[in-house]
Amino acid sequence: MEAKVWDVLVIGAGISGLEVANRLGNLGYDILLVEKNPTLGGQAKLYNCKAIGDACTKCNACLVNDKIREILSNKKVVPLVSSFIQDAQKDGGLFKITLKKDGDEVYATSRSLIFCGGFKNYNPLQKKTLAYGKSPNIITALEAESIIRKNFKLVRPSDNLEPDKICFIQCVGSRDKEHPYCSQVCCAYAIRMAKLIKSFQENMHITFFYMDIQTFGRDFQKIFPEIQREFQFIRQIPGELFIDPDEKIYLYAKPSTKIEEMVFDLVILSTGISPPEGLSLVGGFELSRDKDGFLNFKSQEGIFALGGATGPKSISDCILDVDSKIHEIVAYLEGRNG
Repeated sequence: MEAKVWDVLVIGAGISGLEVANRLGNLGYDILLVEKNPTLGGQAKLYNCKAIGDACTKCNACLVNDKIREILSNKKVVPLVSSFIQDAQKDGGLFKITLKKDGDEVYATSRSLIFCGGFKNYNPLQKKTLAYGKSPNIITALEAESIIRKNFKLVRPSDNLEPDKICFIQCVGSRDKEHPYCSQVCCAYAIRMAKLIKSFQENMHITFFYMDIQTFGRDFQKIFPEIQREFQFIRQIPGELFIDPDEKIYLYAKPSTKIEEMVFDLVILSTGISPPEGLSLVGGFELSRDKDGFLNFKSQEGIFALGGATGPKSISDCILDVDSKIHEIVAYLEGRNG
């Protein structure tokens, strides 16, 4: 690997990394795709398909495996899993990279770097009032995905029984003092998950606590009244969650004209999207960021960033981001942008 000069070293094999590596490989460039995890797919691979029966809900989770298959059949792309960058230096117009793979050092030389390191899920432990970690029945949406994948339905972690009443709390780690931006994808994601749960547990009562509903899809305004009839929507974020001896969770909210005590068997926290970790490539490359901490597309000569690393994006938005930016990357590789 030392002797070969790669055209592009793509860091991160989530949906953006897979897409840009495959697109550039199809254009004839030699691509080294580096992924710190032992498998390709990134965080997008952790999400279940939200199709209800044969009806697609356009969550696009199914695209991840399609992109992995494309990469594995692309002869111009070499995936390197269980690997991460230990050092990076620029020598003339080339990047000299030291990688760590399974404890061993691997060296690579590349003409450019593309950071597709995705995002970091907000840690709800930072919101003390939400009591995350104090009850097994207060979980994140990603943890709910895992439960559904394992049990083919949603159950309470405390006793593996089906809950009668659950709630989603939106904007956990978004639109607050530390993270003033909207994570954009959480509303669509939570509503799709709720509809999936309701499809195989139809008697479950589901409540949403929210600030505003981020619209999604061209027909959203038409279908939202129907969604409101299916679920209870309360436009406020609970101040504090309390846990009783039976591991039920109760809170105080104002669903109509007065404050009431509401009790739930399970609470799902829709955690926001935070900037990715590892934003600094050792060796003097500091990736530039915007005011919210996400990466800018062009950091410096030959260094680019795409997808969730540059701001909150859905799976389809990550693919569109690659589509809109790839011409600039190709222009750099062809020496047309200075």
